[in-house]
Amino acid sequence: KCSFVELYLEKLLDLLNPGEMQQLTLVQEYDGDEAAGGSSSTGAVRIAGAAELCCIDESDVFKLLARGSACRTMSSTEMNTDSSRSHAIFIMRVEQHDKLTGVITTSHLHMVDLAGSEMANPNAAAAQRGDASAVQMEAKMVNKSLMALHNCIRAQLENQPI
Repeated sequence: KCSFVELYLEKLLDLLNPGEMQQLTLVQEYDGDEAAGGSSSTGAVRIAGAAELCCIDESDVFKLLARGSACRTMSSTEMNTDSSRSHAIFIMRVEQHDKLTGVITTSHLHMVDLAGSEMANPNAAAAQRGDASAVQMEAKMVNKSLMALHNCIRAQLENQPI
């Protein structure tokens, strides 16, 4: 099963169900019934509310990637004529069913396309779109999220033996 979302101006948007304006949220996964008595976190995170579509083979996956990519927030910048203004996350959940034991093993693959950091020149890009403040807000949010990712990676590296 696959999901495809974008993070634009700090909001999660479903790229496989773009007409729906349903609020998507990040949810921490737990081993058991969290409400019944505090199970430990599995470390997995899912996006509640995002469409999850079945794929039988790689052609189905490529079709979903193309479909979702066509819905991404794009605009022209000084560097690119078609620049994504959001981060995109494609999530593939693969389940393996052991017919002998009945055990189901689940794996998740997250592919992330990060928006590029650009200096926002409100004169050029905004003139084309007619809104300088929107261009500046996009640049501010993209740079803020890239810095947060940088800080997460740095914290992980500082806690790892070399």
